[in-house]
Amino acid sequence: MAGFVGSGLYAPPIVAQATMDSITQRWLMPVIGDAIFIPSTALGEMTSQGRKVDAADLPFAVASRTLPGGGAFFGTQEISLEIPDPVQPAVQVWKYYRQPLAISLTDLWTNQASSPTGVLNLVRAYMIMLAGTFLQLLSNALWGDTTQPAGLAVDDINAWLNNQTNTIAGINRTSAGNAFWKPNPTFSLASFTMANFISAYWSYAGNMGFDYPQVMMMSPTGYANFMNLFVQQIRYFNEFPDEDGVQAVFRQGVKFFTTKVIPDPYLGALQPQTAFIINYRYIYPVFFQRVYFLFTPWIQPSNQLLLSTFLLLGWNIQCVSPQKAGLAITGSGL
Repeated sequence: MAGFVGSGLYAPPIVAQATMDSITQRWLMPVIGDAIFIPSTALGEMTSQGRKVDAADLPFAVASRTLPGGGAFFGTQEISLEIPDPVQPAVQVWKYYRQPLAISLTDLWTNQASSPTGVLNLVRAYMIMLAGTFLQLLSNALWGDTTQPAGLAVDDINAWLNNQTNTIAGINRTSAGNAFWKPNPTFSLASFTMANFISAYWSYAGNMGFDYPQVMMMSPTGYANFMNLFVQQIRYFNEFPDEDGVQAVFRQGVKFFTTKVIPDPYLGALQPQTAFIINYRYIYPVFFQRVYFLFTPWIQPSNQLLLSTFLLLGWNIQCVSPQKAGLAITGSGL
């Protein structure tokens, strides 16, 4: 039989182990040490710009071509009689994510018998594990989680900004006349240098006027290599450089022009050697208000001695202008 008899105290330091195991009660520390969950900086950044929507799906209009007939004229020259059709419909559907949780009734009864509040502690521990697991699921979903069915997963950032041939939001990027829906060409770094990063940045931001991107995301390894490019640029701005210790790095990260640079481990795992520059005005998560981190009631399935629930979320990543939304950068060292 699994387990042990008595309190299960350790010797050493216990001397009279059998006696102590018989009469000494162990006290469990009210904490769960996190040895598995990895936070996602990118998920925090993206959800801070998220929007709640209460609609059956996500249709929107896309300006796909300019109007004809404009230009210089004199006198009574007539305008073009062509009726323009410059707007293309796009539509996304909700993608549903779930995390099930089941607890044995016998475990609940046993835990409750140990203490009136014991069952709450057990349920609370399971709920903590449920929330952490679900957040990791969403963190992977941002970058194209290959473990999920392709047709059911969200339209991830890589699908929006680093794919020239897919069909997304109902528009086929390979069809003639749909070039407006393709993302910017992926910028390939010839070498990991500041000059190449500047060229990559302005190949995108230079076409945006003053609408500069807010964030650049890369793997932790890429972030470390990127910060190293700045170390030789550190300067002292006061007249007492010898009174303080040398600061070899930036305490709170870096900004590349006006763009915050952040590392994300999920990006490094799912899209290796790739970085993304992102403008939140054009790409952001949308959440279905009716299925917004929704818990289903605890139920007991027939003929099963357990209670079960689901944590549910309806969401997607919406991009209203792929070419304005950002740029994918690839290269060794990212």
